[in-house]
Amino acid sequence: MPFAEPHRWIPVLLVATTALARSSNLPAQSHASPASTSLEATDPPADPDKGGLFPDGSRTLWLGDSITHACLYTRFLEDYARSRYPRRHLLFVNAGVSADTTANVLVRFDQDVRPWKPTRVFVCLGMNDGLFRSWDPELFANYQVHTRELLDRLQALGSDVRLLSPTPVDGRSRLRKSMGLTQIPEDYVLVLARMRDWLAGEARRRKIVFTDLLAPLQKTQALLHLENPGASLFPDGVHPNAAGHALMALRILATQGEVEPRWSVTIPGQGKPEVEGGRIAGFERTNGGLRFRFRAASLPWVLPPSAMAAAALDPAYRKINQCRIRIGGLPEGFYEMRVDGSSLCKGTAREWSVGVDIGLLRHHPDWLQSLRITEENALRSTYIYKGITDLWIARHKVHALATNGKTGKANRKQTKAEVDRITHEILQLAEKISTSDAWLTRIRNPLDRSYEIRRLR
Repeated sequence: MPFAEPHRWIPVLLVATTALARSSNLPAQSHASPASTSLEATDPPADPDKGGLFPDGSRTLWLGDSITHACLYTRFLEDYARSRYPRRHLLFVNAGVSADTTANVLVRFDQDVRPWKPTRVFVCLGMNDGLFRSWDPELFANYQVHTRELLDRLQALGSDVRLLSPTPVDGRSRLRKSMGLTQIPEDYVLVLARMRDWLAGEARRRKIVFTDLLAPLQKTQALLHLENPGASLFPDGVHPNAAGHALMALRILATQGEVEPRWSVTIPGQGKPEVEGGRIAGFERTNGGLRFRFRAASLPWVLPPSAMAAAALDPAYRKINQCRIRIGGLPEGFYEMRVDGSSLCKGTAREWSVGVDIGLLRHHPDWLQSLRITEENALRSTYIYKGITDLWIARHKVHALATNGKTGKANRKQTKAEVDRITHEILQLAEKISTSDAWLTRIRNPLDRSYEIRRLR
C-alpha cells in the first residue's frame, strides 16, 4: 500500500528548503540590485574571517521542539548572520517540531536531518522529555539514552554539534492560570536543571560547544519579577515571548564568540583616518568640519519591536551593534553629523573626541536597510512555520491510515485527497520562501554612505 511510505506522498519540507537552498547558494553579486541602490556598484569590503559561528558555505540546522518550531530565536540568529556576514552563502533549515522529545527526533532523523548533511546543528531539546512531572529517574535515564544516540548520529554525519540547554519554565504565569492550562510542578525547573547539568557534562566529554540558556533566563526572569510580579518572559509558563527568544539568541552569540563591535572610525587631528570593519574614501577636511564616504562591512542587527526589550535586558546587544566614531582636533563648539544628507546626531567637540556610538540610531540608513531584512525574514519564517505544521499534519494522517487497519477504498481516497491538498500548499510555501530568500540576498549588502561633520556654532 503506497501510504505505508509517507515520503512517497509528502515532500518533507525538503521541497521548501531545497528551493531556499538554490537561492541561498547563489553569490550575492549575481542578483541585480534595485534601482534605489545604485551605490552598490562596487564590491563591499572584504570578509577577512570566513569562520565564526556561521562560516561561509555552512548549512545550519535548528533541531528542537515547539520553542525551535516557533521560528523566533532561530530567525533572530539568521537575521544576525545575514546582516553581519552579507557576503557569505548560508543555508538555514528549521527542523523543530512542537511537543517533540529526543525520542521523537530519533524517529524522524532520517527524514528531517540526514538528507541535509548539515555542517552545524543546534540542538535544543529536553523540555518535553520530563513530561512536566516532578523528578522521575526512569524518564531521566531515557532522556540520557536518547540524547546520546542522537549525538552519536549527528557526529557520525560529520556535523559540528552545538548543544543548548532547556529554557526555564514559569509556574507562576498568570496567563497559564487564566487559560486553564495544567499547572507546572514547582520543582520542574529543578528537573530541567538536572538535564542541563548532565548535558553540560556530556558536551565536555564529547568536546562540543554547550550553551546554558536556563540560568541566564532564570536570572532575568527574577529581575523582572522584582519590578513587576506579573511580568514574565514565558507568558504561558513554557514558551518564551519574543524578548525571551531574543535573549536566547544573545546568549548563544555571547557564549560562542560573536559579541564584537560592528565598526569603528578614528579621525585624528592630523593624519589619515583609522578604520576597522569598513572602508573609507574621499576623506577631506572642510571649513569647520570634514566629510567622507564610508561603507561598513556589515549591517546592524535589528530586532523587531516585539523583541526589542531584550536590548535593554542584555548589554551584549549594544556591543554587537556598536559603531564608534572618534574625531580629534575639532575646535570648541557644537557639531552635527549628517549621513546621506540627513541629520543623524549632534555633539560637542569634546564628545566627538571621546567617541560617539551611533550603532543604535534607528534613523541611520544602514539601520533602515537592515530593518527591511528583519521584516522580510519574519514573513519568510511564517511560511516555514506553516510548512512544518502542514508537513506533520500530513504525516500523522498517513501514519493513522497505515496503522488503523480500516483501509477501505473510500478512506484511502479521502486521505490521499487531504495529503495532496497539503502537498500543494507546501509547494506554494516553497515558492514564497524562495522568492523571499532571493530578495533577502539582494538587499543585504551594505551601501556607500556619505558622512559630513559640520560645525553649528
